[in-house]
Amino acid sequence: TLGRLDIRRDWGPAADYVTAMHAMVQLDDPSDFNLATGRASSLADFVSFAFQAAGIDDYRDRLKTDATLQRPTDMPESRGDASKARQLLQWSPTETLPQLVARMVEADLARGTSGVEHSPNYL
Repeated sequence: TLGRLDIRRDWGPAADYVTAMHAMVQLDDPSDFNLATGRASSLADFVSFAFQAAGIDDYRDRLKTDATLQRPTDMPESRGDASKARQLLQWSPTETLPQLVARMVEADLARGTSGVEHSPNYL
């Protein structure tokens, strides 16, 4: 059950951002950087990618929306501009949102069959 499916966000993989952070600390002169993909995708797109990665083409009968979960102050779109990082750090994201979501689903499916979620050592 989700609230608004039309919100748009700039989702990117943490590994790409860690690579950029490493490049930042290598600089002689510290500076502020915005790390982002520069592409905004809707939550509906994210959900669609996730279900597709799980082998489910039509997810509509598995998804519910609830207006009480909508945030009245939520921005309709949030997208970053990483042009400074691209220029000064020679950095750019390496993974698309569909690739990222597919890896996330793959990890969740593997965790669900491995028994690791029942381990007291699992975070």
